[in-house]
Amino acid sequence: MGLFGWMKKDKTTQEKQPEAAQAEETKVEEPKAEETKTEETKAQKPAQTEAQKKPAGRTTPWIHQETGIAFCGDDRNVYLEILNDYCTEGRDYQEKLRKCREEEDWKNYAVYVHAVKSSSKTIGAEDFSEEARMHEMAAKEGNISVIHDDWDTFCANFEQVIREAESIIG
Repeated sequence: MGLFGWMKKDKTTQEKQPEAAQAEETKVEEPKAEETKTEETKAQKPAQTEAQKKPAGRTTPWIHQETGIAFCGDDRNVYLEILNDYCTEGRDYQEKLRKCREEEDWKNYAVYVHAVKSSSKTIGAEDFSEEARMHEMAAKEGNISVIHDDWDTFCANFEQVIREAESIIG
C-alpha cells in the first residue's frame, strides 16, 4: 500500500484512538517547547522562516526525523518505509499537480496538494506541509493567483524535500 493509502488508513486509526493521537501530538510539541528556551533560538527563528521561502537560501533541513518518527509510532523502520513511499509517490504527485495547474483543474489540484500536505507532515516536513496547505486553501477558495505566484518556489521546495528524504533512506 502506498503512502497516500497509508495516510487514509492512519486517519481512520487516529479517529478510533483519540488518546493515541493526543499522545503523538504531545510528543511532537515537546521539541518545539525546547527550541524556545534560549533567546538565541528565538532570534534565529524568523531568519529560518524567511529562508524556507527561498530554496537556494535554506540553511536548515526540511525534514525533522524525530517528528516523523513520532508520527510513525516511534518506529524508525516504519518511518523509513514511509519516506521511501514519499519519494516514489512524491514524483507522481509533482506531475499530477503540474498537470492540474496546466489544465486549471483546481478541484483535483486541491485533492492532490492535500495529500502532499498530509504526507509531508507525517514525514516531519512541517514547513513544507504548511506551504502545501496554503496551496490547498488557495485552490479551494479560487485564489489561483497565489498558486501561480508561488508555483516555482513550491515546486523547488517539494523537490528539495524529496531529495532530502532520499538522502535519509540512503
